[in-house]
Amino acid sequence: PLQVYQCHALSDPQVNQKWKFTKEGLIVAQQDGNRCAGADSDGFLRLHSACDQKFSLKAGNLVHAATGKCVTVMNPGPVVELPQLNIIKGGIYSQGGSSGGDMAIQFHIAFSKHVTGVCGNDAQPYHCAVTRFPGDYLLPQTEESSVPHCYGCPDGMTVLYDKCKNHPQNVDVGMLPDYPRRVCGDGGKPGCIDDAANIYDDYVYLSRGECRTYIGGAEVNTLAMYGMMTTDPETQLKYIDKCATEEDVDDDKECITHVMGPKVKVNPPAATASSRVKYFNMMPFITDYNIGFESTAFAYIPDACYNTTTACRALVKFHGCGGNDGVDQESPIHRWAETNNLVVLYPRIKKNSNVTRTYPNSYEISRGCWDGYGQLSESYALQNGEHMATVWRMVARLAGLEDAYKQ
Repeated sequence: PLQVYQCHALSDPQVNQKWKFTKEGLIVAQQDGNRCAGADSDGFLRLHSACDQKFSLKAGNLVHAATGKCVTVMNPGPVVELPQLNIIKGGIYSQGGSSGGDMAIQFHIAFSKHVTGVCGNDAQPYHCAVTRFPGDYLLPQTEESSVPHCYGCPDGMTVLYDKCKNHPQNVDVGMLPDYPRRVCGDGGKPGCIDDAANIYDDYVYLSRGECRTYIGGAEVNTLAMYGMMTTDPETQLKYIDKCATEEDVDDDKECITHVMGPKVKVNPPAATASSRVKYFNMMPFITDYNIGFESTAFAYIPDACYNTTTACRALVKFHGCGGNDGVDQESPIHRWAETNNLVVLYPRIKKNSNVTRTYPNSYEISRGCWDGYGQLSESYALQNGEHMATVWRMVARLAGLEDAYKQ
């Protein structure tokens, strides 16, 4: 069947979408730019700007014309509490694309004592979005600025939104490692940032896949930043420009096989993901309910990892802008996770939220992005940044690291 992840009661405040079923068989989402429902390559019902997939009602079933399959609701099961498992020391990694890639980089660098590898797809360098470089354009700071905090700007001025992706040629690459090395003093400190020296031996996988919106230099600048922060860049860093190759690049495979480093034997993926995606409660980890988090999130936990005598690893996977409505049970990353005792954690931000009522500049967060532009606070990329601290509490629970940063 074609699957959607969840349905809500009519009284649920999340029910805010009106639909139109046209005589041509299109399902139009009227409150989402008149985009239409359609199946993606994984068999999930998503919204698409191309309104070219038709449906019909047959005996009470909603049938997808192209495949003849019916639309059903996948129930991820009851909401569970996130368990504490036996996570190997040094066995935590982060991964994400676009906004999620930015967050994965931030999470790796800020918590580098415990997060020992990162996979960033279409990811900009750490703290780049708010740092003024000599060649940057400046503009007046207003209540509507998407970069409300600028590092190195004159008073009352800020930098262009998304400058590191749209104007990567203006980034002074040599300045990039300076902030993580100095912002909290030599050696870092709890609540601020870990010692950047922890990154010396880490493995990093980066890729570019957005071939139209950005010109491509952001990922190369991120690669250059890590080149100045690692011991053997030729070995530890891997970069693939998917816009410059016709080969089908599997980011999950490249991520898993590279970031675990040469000392870890990586097993081939399973034929099927036999464990189940779990629907877990994020509420115990949220201290500010106005920063965009959903109340629940997803986790893929291999059954073997529930036995705490089994040593496992963890991958924190950050979604891109637009939130995360569901996780494919048969996602390739889950098949890798199954054979390598890898827990995959999917924290998530709401697609539509009222965060701007409390944080007026948080336009990207209100549409389901992570804070990669300092829209919640000046410390957005540090351990005490609002999104960073919330996700860390989930990881700390999973890995038994609640006391890791107590002073």
